[in-house]
Amino acid sequence: MTKLKFTIDNLSTGWNEVVINLPTALTIKERRLHRACLDYEIRGGYLYDTNNNAKVKFATAPDNWAVRAALKRGRNMWLEMHREVFKNNPQLKPKWHDFKPALSVMQHFPTLPAGLALGYETHQVPNDIFDTNAPRNEQGITWSVFTTEDGRPANLISNQPVVDVHKDEWTSHLIGHHLTQGTETQQKYTSVGLLESWINSRPDMDPINTISDMELDRITADPLTMLFNDGDADNEIIENFNNAVQGDGDQEGDAFPAYHLTSPVGGMLDGNVFYEEQAAACTTAQSPISYFTGFNALLGQILLRINMSDSGSVDIVFDVDPKGASI
Repeated sequence: MTKLKFTIDNLSTGWNEVVINLPTALTIKERRLHRACLDYEIRGGYLYDTNNNAKVKFATAPDNWAVRAALKRGRNMWLEMHREVFKNNPQLKPKWHDFKPALSVMQHFPTLPAGLALGYETHQVPNDIFDTNAPRNEQGITWSVFTTEDGRPANLISNQPVVDVHKDEWTSHLIGHHLTQGTETQQKYTSVGLLESWINSRPDMDPINTISDMELDRITADPLTMLFNDGDADNEIIENFNNAVQGDGDQEGDAFPAYHLTSPVGGMLDGNVFYEEQAAACTTAQSPISYFTGFNALLGQILLRINMSDSGSVDIVFDVDPKGASI
């Protein structure tokens, strides 16, 4: 196990959001590469607040097959982008070559548009008992960059046939919409949402109206389908499967999954995002130290929501298993 301590300064009254990046902190402390695109186990830890009033909620990216598929797709495409270069020039491969996406689009402050001006600070450098940050190399604390020279429509809002064939570069994040900058006719990507990109690459799985009345009549007229039909009960059972599509009668709903058809948990295409709450801690005047339970975090990145009744700072110590698990 490895303990990592972070001091979160300049917290304002009310809610504050910050992201802790454990793989970078592990790399700094242990002087060896800890890869970002893994599932890290946090065994627990504690919160210390000098003002005795902090309430902290810990959240991570949702851990489901869609989020993992989006993450692996982004990682594999980034590696493929470099593969030809390294194949022809293996000596060019950097020693600390690793795919490092952000957890949230909100971490790309101050490049966020005006409507998202309040971004999340990313804390990646651990500190000691005196709140002194560990020595580090700022050049090694970066997000991975995608680079393309493919021609594409430069206007991302309308379908005007304007093509930009110049090099484009962007970082990436797991949760949230694509981030762009520039004028309406010359927009470029700043950071690409891996989950949104994965959703956009998928076929439409919406089953609404996929079963027509003619198809339903053919199914219900099949002799084997009606093998045990002693009356109208079986007809009603089959009809109920499709009522949610037809919109009448009792809604059996078995033609639909309970999950959203096009937006998996973690990245809603209607503008909302979803982070999975994992633990919580609260300090009081009687108990200025509060312990929290363990959990797992994809990318080793944790979103903290810190509620303060007065401005100040908090110390958070994580007990981390440095050997992340493959996704």
